[in-house]
Amino acid sequence: MDIGRGITYVFEDNDWVKKVAIGGLINLVPILNFAAYGYFLQLLRQVIAGSELPLPEWDELGEKWVNGLVLMLIMFVWALPALILMGFSIVPLLLAAISGQGDSQTAGFAALGGMMIFMSLGGIYLLLVAFVSPAILLNYAREGGFGSGFKFSQIFSYITTNLGGYFVLLAVMFGVSVAVVIVGSILSVIPLLGQIALIFLGFFATLVYAHYLAQYYRANFAAPMAEPTSPKGGAY
Repeated sequence: MDIGRGITYVFEDNDWVKKVAIGGLINLVPILNFAAYGYFLQLLRQVIAGSELPLPEWDELGEKWVNGLVLMLIMFVWALPALILMGFSIVPLLLAAISGQGDSQTAGFAALGGMMIFMSLGGIYLLLVAFVSPAILLNYAREGGFGSGFKFSQIFSYITTNLGGYFVLLAVMFGVSVAVVIVGSILSVIPLLGQIALIFLGFFATLVYAHYLAQYYRANFAAPMAEPTSPKGGAY
């Protein structure tokens, strides 16, 4: 994996400052920020197809928004079991209160233990989702459509085809995330600057992620990327 290339290619676009600035501003706005995820998907498809530059324009914002919304819905469904488990974490406490044993030290410890078990299970599951997420992104980018986020055999093939390479991909993406946080923390000594910088650095990091994901795809899957099933980028 060419780690440096995943970073430097962004600066080769003559309008990279404008495009990153727009992306950062869009990321600031709840709901509208789904368009930033759609931009990421468009760039990922573009780099997979062998065209790094120029970076996509910020046109067809509605299409980007819909594609980003579908991606977020896919990830929400994947994360839903963890949310349910964490929600169930309050059940032991409620049962102890309903039974009138809430004041019992033994019952209290049992309820707390049950809560921690549910929270731990939810946290472990979220880690598993984080592990699989790059493969989910690749399959959605390759096929388009909500259902592509749940084609388990295809998704897991992205992982198992080159498990070592997949771990390298995860490590590199994690390293970029850590670097963004460190830089933001350093800049945070200036009031508001660190928080603002993190927003724009976060969007810049998604452009880097797109290149690394595309590198992994192109290195391990010889078949060309299929066109998304929807004429508007595979949102449906």
